[in-house]
Amino acid sequence: MFKQYFKFIVRKLSRNRVYTVINIVGLSIAFSAAWLIYSHTSNEWNMDGYLKNSDNIYRVITRYDDEDF
Repeated sequence: MFKQYFKFIVRKLSRNRVYTVINIVGLSIAFSAAWLIYSHTSNEWNMDGYLKNSDNIYRVITRYDDEDF
């Protein structure tokens, strides 16, 4: 049964090679973008999560430019 499905898929993909390549490249780009977004957001959400009362911890960021001095 799976052998027949596999043959059918291979035949369909070999007939439309350009369309297949475009779809596979687009799918791989979409998966990699989703993985990068997930890894970035999970890192941001888990910042200082191991500390006691981590929901009351705030981070202050200060940026100085040399032009102001």
